[in-house]
Amino acid sequence: MKLSKIKQLVEEKFDSKLNRRSRKRPYVYQRAVYFKICKEKAKCSLEQIGRTVNKDHATVLHGIKIFDLFDEWKEDEYIKVYQEVIDILEDIEAKKRMNTHLTRKNFNAHILNKIIYLRGELEKLKKNY
Repeated sequence: MKLSKIKQLVEEKFDSKLNRRSRKRPYVYQRAVYFKICKEKAKCSLEQIGRTVNKDHATVLHGIKIFDLFDEWKEDEYIKVYQEVIDILEDIEAKKRMNTHLTRKNFNAHILNKIIYLRGELEKLKKNY
């Protein structure tokens, strides 16, 4: 999954920009949600994830650790947004898998029809010789 898509979804859910230079709790927690989702859904390094919000890898790692405490701290709002974004991303991934499967199925049908057509052409050629 692309980091830009994850960032867009998280920003929409919080109605806030993750790039904001602030250490206020709501913004730190929003970035923590973003970092956790990126770590789970994107095949990117902590440095790459941090660069998208002008932070370093240590900040990303700290944000992930903070997120893991949300359940204990009863930060239900942030956990809810995390789950909503995860659900959206899983729906997107499922649709991509389904489209890939259908495309392969259509391709296989096309090849099969081509083989049948070519066999018919071959039989015509054999009859003419």
